[in-house]
Amino acid sequence: MAVFGLQSSNTNDEISRYQVGRYVNCNEEIWRIFAFPIHERHPTVVHLAVHLENGQRVYFTASNAMQRAETPPATTLTSFFAICQSDPFARTLLYSEMPRYYTWNASSKNFQRRKQGDAVPGYPDVRSTDAELDLVVQKNVPLLNSQQKEVYDTLMKAIDDGNGGLYFLDAPGGTGKTFLMSVVLATVRARSNIAVAFLEGCRTAHSALKLPLNLQTIEEPTCNITKNSAMAKVLSASKIIICDECTMDECKRALEALNQTLKDLRNDSRCFGGAMILLSGDFRQTLPVIPRSTAADEINVCLKSSNLWRYVKKLQLTANMRVALLNDTSAEDFSEQLLTIGNGQVPVDESSGLISFPNNFCNFVSSKDELINNVFPEIISNYKNNEWLSERAILAAKNQDVDDCSNDLILNYIVQELYNSK
Repeated sequence: MAVFGLQSSNTNDEISRYQVGRYVNCNEEIWRIFAFPIHERHPTVVHLAVHLENGQRVYFTASNAMQRAETPPATTLTSFFAICQSDPFARTLLYSEMPRYYTWNASSKNFQRRKQGDAVPGYPDVRSTDAELDLVVQKNVPLLNSQQKEVYDTLMKAIDDGNGGLYFLDAPGGTGKTFLMSVVLATVRARSNIAVAFLEGCRTAHSALKLPLNLQTIEEPTCNITKNSAMAKVLSASKIIICDECTMDECKRALEALNQTLKDLRNDSRCFGGAMILLSGDFRQTLPVIPRSTAADEINVCLKSSNLWRYVKKLQLTANMRVALLNDTSAEDFSEQLLTIGNGQVPVDESSGLISFPNNFCNFVSSKDELINNVFPEIISNYKNNEWLSERAILAAKNQDVDDCSNDLILNYIVQELYNSK
């Protein structure tokens, strides 16, 4: 395949300028400053080629065009056909099952049996990748504390029973919710054929579940998923569907849409078609933000106002693992104060409707400049030190306050020439 292009006589090509433009927003900037990983893929994904006979893509040069045309390089598909002629075990597998027992050698262009994992019964020389998940489960389950273990056992029993159900895991920050859910997912995948769909790669629930964008304006929303689609098969076979941080999103109508869709896809009139749904989050944190709304509007879109909430079985984590691991008494006091505020146990001023922080809650400052000096002392000599910057940050509730702090920090504290991007 050859690709040709024509050089435009127009030197002011706005389309080309737009395509080659590079814009680094504040999220990507902070991500890179903190040296977070840019890309990862878990579980490992193997690309399996699909093409017609002699229809694979072949790359060639002028010197090897004839040789590539006579003997094109093997693909995963042609290699699968070839190994089936000589390997009795491979003949028992579907094409999509190959990566579970074989690895693809990109240099030699062939499949090779895995050298690690559990031996397959009847085939002592064949090993499965399930052993990796088994090791993760065996290593991490003993690390669960008593509360996490109780929740883990409850969820796994519900999955094994196959009766479905709607669960909500109430877990404030630091209680080990993410670790617990990763162990649950690893156990499910180790026991079954990966019947769990991971919404990774920056895909939202709207994208993966084909939810309407205007959920609030549709009386009875449903997911745009047909019964014969691949996503329908995944949802029908899933052992568990997890929705994390559901308290801070407009999750009410999305769950109602998913409920109707699963009933239709599974031909089951039970709640969510008999599927098991695990919600998690913390209602003490920020509730859904509705622009130009009243308090009644925010309560109306809250998950607890849904008619599905009466089916919820509540699970709870309260032990703060960050405090326990660091053995920090001040962090423990701060955690308890946050829970006290979140649980509404702090008296409210009747005249203003506000609460007063305890004196030992945090360090109070009288001005924005004082705040900047306390968080970023000697920033003139340290603003190029990524490690120093990664240890401190100023958080604000509104973007305008963030912009003001950033501008003051740059203009008043960092002597440097500024460049405007247009």
